[in-house]
This record gives sequence, C-alpha cells and structure tokens, in this order.
Amino acid sequence: MTLQTSGPISLSDIQAEFGGGPTDTLTSYYVGGPYVLTTDYAPNVPTSGPISLSNFYGAARTTLTTITYTNPGSNYLVLPPSFVPGTLTIVSMTGGGGGGGGPDSYPGHVGYPGATITGGTISANPGDLVNSYVAAGGGAGGSGGGGGGGGKIICTKLYELGLMSKEIYLADQAFGAELVTTRPDIYNGYRAWAEIVVDWMDGSGPKMMPWMTDEEFSIVAKRWSTAWAVDIATPWAEEMAYKMGKKESGSLTGRMITAAGIPICKAVGVWQRVVGPSKKPAGFGKGLLLIPVFIVFKLVAELGRLIESKKS
Repeated sequence: MTLQTSGPISLSDIQAEFGGGPTDTLTSYYVGGPYVLTTDYAPNVPTSGPISLSNFYGAARTTLTTITYTNPGSNYLVLPPSFVPGTLTIVSMTGGGGGGGGPDSYPGHVGYPGATITGGTISANPGDLVNSYVAAGGGAGGSGGGGGGGGKIICTKLYELGLMSKEIYLADQAFGAELVTTRPDIYNGYRAWAEIVVDWMDGSGPKMMPWMTDEEFSIVAKRWSTAWAVDIATPWAEEMAYKMGKKESGSLTGRMITAAGIPICKAVGVWQRVVGPSKKPAGFGKGLLLIPVFIVFKLVAELGRLIESKKS
C-alpha cells in the first residue's frame, strides 16, 4: 500500500508500511536506514537531520522486480493491473559499450564500457508500455579507428524535447515493438537512417556544411533537423497511434508518409541484412545519401498537408 497523501498520519502508519516495532523512533526511518531503503519511494524523507511525520505523505515500500535485457534494441514491458499508479523507478540501465580499436599495427584503445543510469523515475500507470532501449555496442573500428555505440530514434528524441505527446509516443513505440518481431527489415532500416537524424538533432552527426565551424554547424543542424523531424515524424506517429487503436482517426498525410517510408526502410533493412550493417560511424557520405531521403519525406508531408487543406 501507499501512505496517505494528506490528513492524520502516525508512526504506526509508517511502521505498518516499512516495518519496525514499538521501540523504534521516527529517526529510525531515515532513507538508507534499517527500514526505508534507498530504492523505496520516499522522495520527501531525508537521510539525516530534521524529520517529521509529514515527510512520509505518499511514501511507499517499493517491490523490486529485476528484469534484464541483453539484446540490443527496444524492449517493452507492459505494467500489470496490480501496478500502483505513481512513480516507476529505474534503478539501473546500462547501454552498450563502444567497439575496440582497429586491427592495425597501432590498434588503438579498447572501447569504453556503456554508461549506467541510476535513480531515474517516470510517472506510470497500470497498462502503460515502458520502453527500455538497450544500445548495441559498436564493432571494432578499421584502420585504428574505434567503433560506436547505439542511439535513439526520432520519436523518442521528440518526446524528450516535449514535441510529442506521451499517448502518441507510447502508441508509436508499441507499433515499433510489433515491427521488431513481424517485419524486422523495416524496423532495422528505419533505425539505420533515423539515428543519424537524431545525431543532427543533438547538434552532432555527419558535418554536411564543411565551410562552417563545428559550432556553427551544430546550431544549424539542431534547428533544421528538429523542425523537419517534427513535420515528418508527427503525422507518421499519429498514424501509428491510429493503427494501434489509441487515436480515433488517422490522416492523409500520415498515410502518405507511411506509404512512402515503409518501402524505403525495408530496402535499407534488406541491404543491411544481406551486406551487413556498417561498423563505421556515419560520415559525410552517409549524410549525403540521407539528405535526399529526408527531402522526399518532407515533400510528401507538405503535399499531404496541402491536399488536406484543400479538402477542409
């Protein structure tokens, strides 16, 4: 159970939730002490110093469930009906490490291990779909170069930036989970180019304007790639939400982008499956190949919106 969020609260209420006996005082219930664990949900309970009964409003004993994902890609967990609405704590999430150095006479340094994130929290409710993306470790670099790790996809980045609603984002992620098992070529092909777009949205990625300084290109890349990603990914994600039953209707623009995008993603995915994914970080050449694809999606989106505006 969870302790009440207002009104009378007593030491016996706290003991019923976290344990203890008649000889224990309130100072026995500091976070990190014998009863309130650091993994429990007790955001207002201190680790030392002044402590009061009101600090325990809404606090709860946390039931820890260990789920280990090792395969690179998206891993989905649907929270059961028994989940108490509130905050879900991610105790530890580790991304894939970078690849080792290339096999030359000077092989380079071994890749760094993946980063571990601890203590992250998200608001969650029963039935919510939680996406845990495990970034793949990069392959060994060629000619002394190091490999790279995995990355995010466009809708995840837009959601993090507050440019996509949680409902649409979760529905799009659920559709992605289906693609992983039912049409992996499409999913893998999408990731191949989407991760480069996300790099541009972060201000990095292939530098397509060599006459600019790195700082100037970072600013420009963030601005244009994010604006275009919103225009392209929003109707795509909304169409996926419609297909997943989370939205009452789709849109012509979403259908057009889907119709254009799926064959392109599949072609890239089949190529990767036959030839094998590149072990090298994306450079100018890959960026140059991606720009026309990005332009096609942008034109399709604008055409769809134009047709819709004529019909309204």
